[in-house]
Amino acid sequence: MALTLTVVILSYEFVYKEQLARRASPERAKSVLLYSCVIPYAVGVLVMLALWKL
Repeated sequence: MALTLTVVILSYEFVYKEQLARRASPERAKSVLLYSCVIPYAVGVLVMLALWKL
């Protein structure tokens, strides 16, 4: 749980805000956040769970 909260907070601070500072639209910033943080984290969690079940 702590790792998930850390990823969420750091993603918001360093990815989302950086995209907004570069004058990207909020929709563009959200898509960058999705592709650079959310999807890799979700894949990692799924792999970890799959390996744990073995």
